[in-house]
Amino acid sequence: MRDPLDFERRIFVKQFERNAFRKELGRLEPVSRSPWATATDPYQPAERRYRVTRAMLEAFAITSGFRLGITTKSQLVTRDIDVLQEIARRHFLTVSMT
Repeated sequence: MRDPLDFERRIFVKQFERNAFRKELGRLEPVSRSPWATATDPYQPAERRYRVTRAMLEAFAITSGFRLGITTKSQLVTRDIDVLQEIARRHFLTVSMT
């Protein structure tokens, strides 16, 4: 981007391919760690519209045995309580809020 402020103003959303993600999860060792939000909050305002984080969580909700950590400062995480509860039953889940 030529204008440095575009980095703050423009949002790029990756296309989420549910089947490819599930296939990739199947290749991981069940005790693998999966930290989320190591570089950016998974509950950015754009998540309300695009629901990529929600879709990824839904994929985790039908697997088991992972160590999943989410770090956020957004109250939007509460939208996904139902999926997070299912994940907590099947995985070791930590949600940290600042």
